[in-house]
Amino acid sequence: MIKLTSADLHIHTCLSPCGAREATPAVMVRAAQEMGLEAIGFTDHFAPQPSLACPFYDRQGLRVLDEMRAELATVPSGLDILV
Repeated sequence: MIKLTSADLHIHTCLSPCGAREATPAVMVRAAQEMGLEAIGFTDHFAPQPSLACPFYDRQGLRVLDEMRAELATVPSGLDILV
């Protein structure tokens, strides 16, 4: 049996070059909670090796995932969160 959930699986945060500065992972989790979502998925743009990518990714790298996971670990949510 499949359980249908309310979810947003395409969320960008301030960790993406295209994300709004105030859209931290914690802020986005709180917004999802307020909307009554059960699951969210972060889809920030990043390049594992930014030096090999286009300038869009200059300040990116695997640290983006580490930063996001560290921040999310401090935010109690009750949501299913995909990174």
